Amino acid sequence: MTVAYYPRASVVLTVLLEDWADGSGSDTLTVEVVPRELEWVRNHAREADTFRVGVDWRDLPIDPRSARSILVTAAVADVGSAAGTLTYDRSNAVIMGYVDQPKLKLDEGSEVLDLAGRDYTALFLDRRWSDGAIDISVPLSQVVDAILQATPGAEEMRTEFVGGAGSVVLKSIIGRRLFVPQTNDDTWTVLVDLVGRAGLVAVVELDTLRIVPAGEVGDQRVSFAWGRDVSRLTVSRDYQEMRTTQVEVRCWNPLARKVRTAKYPEQSIVLRKRISTKGKVSTDTAPVTPFYVEGTYSQAQISELAERIYRNAARQQLEGELETREMASFEGGVLPQLANGHRIVVEWAQDLVAVIHGMPEGQAVDRLVAVAGLPRHVAEVLVSQYRQAADLAVEFYVRTARHRWTRDDGYQLTVEFINLVGGGGAL
Repeated sequence: MTVAYYPRASVVLTVLLEDWADGSGSDTLTVEVVPRELEWVRNHAREADTFRVGVDWRDLPIDPRSARSILVTAAVADVGSAAGTLTYDRSNAVIMGYVDQPKLKLDEGSEVLDLAGRDYTALFLDRRWSDGAIDISVPLSQVVDAILQATPGAEEMRTEFVGGAGSVVLKSIIGRRLFVPQTNDDTWTVLVDLVGRAGLVAVVELDTLRIVPAGEVGDQRVSFAWGRDVSRLTVSRDYQEMRTTQVEVRCWNPLARKVRTAKYPEQSIVLRKRISTKGKVSTDTAPVTPFYVEGTYSQAQISELAERIYRNAARQQLEGELETREMASFEGGVLPQLANGHRIVVEWAQDLVAVIHGMPEGQAVDRLVAVAGLPRHVAEVLVSQYRQAADLAVEFYVRTARHRWTRDDGYQLTVEFINLVGGGGAL
């Protein structure tokens, strides 16, 4: 059954006006408009999410030079009918952030104000940490609050600590009272590194900073199927990637308030060695890919898990990209909210599979020979591969979700995904 969608977008623009004097003014202008187009990209957790919105200049008739700062809050949803309209609220919000580059584009056919920017993560990425060592002998909630207060623009951000994360004391994990960031670290790197020591992940959702166990980063799971709700699908396998990557599992035990870690291979993977003209040997080692899990695992179990992730990844390293114009999966998941860390089920099969579905092996081979005209040896391989493929994972991890809405073309989603192995995703 074909489902009709009526996608609508609404954007709230809050402008801090330039006072043309000493920069101390605080006059603001807030308008809610229907944009001409809107694109938002939910990126990797260590990057800022990005957006670009185009609005008619008449809806916000200001010169870009008169705006000191512009906060964009965008919403997209299915309104259910052709006459429906959308008004912003938090339930349908998809992105919130500050404009980096306002651009006015005028030609004979249109007058458009183009606004490109990033979400609140950019506040941390743009600030180099210069406040010295951080006291980690206090609960994590206090550590995070101190970082927010030291980050201009982030002082009033909401915070959410999931699963008792706010009471964690990093001193008991790291073994010292002070944490010293690396030279030239940005504030986001400092924050991510700190919470990562406890097997936790920092995620920005609209104007809220969430500190969560990795298994709870993506609380959404949606399904796609080629031939049903996917207009384009590519899938590839990388035979080499995991051979040059060392896996580290970080397991947070919420009962014991402790973190166990294990690496596989245990020793760093040496990619190459170089000898300088003075005879000094330098070594390049493979990067470490972190996988975060939560549970009451023993050290032996964590070590076993690290090896299993490494070997599974080496065998099944898959990545792909799909496009859809649906606004909900066939199981009901709302797609404009899809983001990095969410899980998706992607199913694909040749049309020939439908011909042999449910048949015994011998009968399936005969059927392919008779109906599809395949040589018997090819039919035998296809049946064998079909049965083996049924045992392969079809659940993947969203690396990037690129959403786009326009007045003329409606909604479109492009998802980059990678395989999900070992019970935890590398963020």
